[in-house]
Amino acid sequence: MINEIIYSNIQDEIYPDSLKAFVKIAYQCLKKDRKERPLMSDVVMALTTAYQYQCLKLTRARSMPKVIDSEQSVDKHDYLGRHAMQLKDLTPENRKTHNKNKDYQE
Repeated sequence: MINEIIYSNIQDEIYPDSLKAFVKIAYQCLKKDRKERPLMSDVVMALTTAYQYQCLKLTRARSMPKVIDSEQSVDKHDYLGRHAMQLKDLTPENRKTHNKNKDYQE
């Protein structure tokens, strides 16, 4: 089903982790009960993470040699940094805690 949604000209270019991130947040936004849907700030964070996954793929494709040993590979999680909210954290229960913590930080 997802393959039917993706524009055919970019199907081979989208990074699987990026696609998974986009799809996960999209499905969360479609929940009938609005209380179960993510806040816009969470959507922005999830889409930013998805975009960063895609940028990582493009950066690695341009800068890495064709033959890469395990010591040269870049861990995408290190690249994204510790500040990106994990998609699994976008559940309604975790969202409440996250937003309360954000209020104290500001």
